[in-house]
Amino acid sequence: MSASGSVPPFYQRAVGPNGHIIDERVLKAAEALWPACCGEVRRNLADDGCTAELVEAVAEKVSDRLAKKAEVGRNLFGYFLASFIRRVRQQAFRDGRILYCGLSQNLDQYLLPREDADFPSQVESRVFLEQLAKAATQEVRWLLALRLLGWSWKEIAARMLITDVQARTRFHRGLRQAFDRINNRPEKRDND
Repeated sequence: MSASGSVPPFYQRAVGPNGHIIDERVLKAAEALWPACCGEVRRNLADDGCTAELVEAVAEKVSDRLAKKAEVGRNLFGYFLASFIRRVRQQAFRDGRILYCGLSQNLDQYLLPREDADFPSQVESRVFLEQLAKAATQEVRWLLALRLLGWSWKEIAARMLITDVQARTRFHRGLRQAFDRINNRPEKRDND
């Protein structure tokens, strides 16, 4: 079965590969996030044939976690997607597609700003982005988060049941309105 967006076979059963019962809410989250999961597997593993079994394994783990900690249910979609991305990256590492060469102590140096970069402007940009996110609506913050996770406009549009142009337009208009709120400018309407 192709993983291009059709419903994978595990949705017909509520028991995972290890015999654990999968919560109904987790099944709904997995079904809603299926296109994003396919895209993530395609990007990292270049083989979306294993998407169904990875989604099933993550669904079982997330369901077990939800049974132990109810607060996981507050952001179940985000938790599921983060768990899935982690699982795909672990699989890519096992398959030898991601390879880090170096000591773990050296990882910190990659997080430091480059010497040739303008560090104050980087800090200002980050502070501005945080202010912009606070001033934006929930929908715009959600769109921003999905874009930062690597979702394409087409994947986001499919999730929202709109076209990719409409998704992009909503995002850009929302950012402009948030920018106007930060600068205390009156919001412009398209009709004016």
